[in-house]
Amino acid sequence: MVANMKEIQNGTTLIEGLIAILIFSIGILGTMSFQANMISETNQTSYRLNASMYVNSLVGAAQSDPQNVSCYTYPTLNSASNCTAAKAYMTQWGSDVMKLKGSSTTSPSAIYDTTTGSLTITVHWKLPQEKSDVLPHSLSSITTPLVGN
Repeated sequence: MVANMKEIQNGTTLIEGLIAILIFSIGILGTMSFQANMISETNQTSYRLNASMYVNSLVGAAQSDPQNVSCYTYPTLNSASNCTAAKAYMTQWGSDVMKLKGSSTTSPSAIYDTTTGSLTITVHWKLPQEKSDVLPHSLSSITTPLVGN
C-alpha cells in the first residue's frame, strides 16, 4: 500500500514547483507593469512642472512691472516705446519655452485683455510616446496683475 501511494505522488513536486514559478512570474510582471506606469506618470509630471515654472516666471515678470503689464504679450510683441525691456524678456521667454523638452509645435501665448486687465498665459507640450495626431497638453493661467497708478 505504501509503495502504491509513492507511485501516485510521483512527479507532484515538479508540478508544484512549476505552479509556484508561474505565480511568482505573474507577480513580477505585475510589478514591472506598475513601475512602467509610474515612470510614465513621472515624465508627465516633469513636463507639467516645467510648463508651470515658465508660466509663473512670466506672471512674476508682469507683476514686477505693473506700469507695463500690457507689454507682456506673445507671440505678438508690443512695440510701444515703453515696452523695450518687456519685449526683450518676452522674446527670450518664448524662445526658452519652445526649447523645452516636449514642447509642441503650438507656440506658447500670453494675451493681455485690456477690458479686464487680465493676462492669459498658455504653454503646450507633448510626451515623447504620444502620436503626432494627439492634441498637446496645455497649462493656462489667467492672472490680473496689480497695476500701479
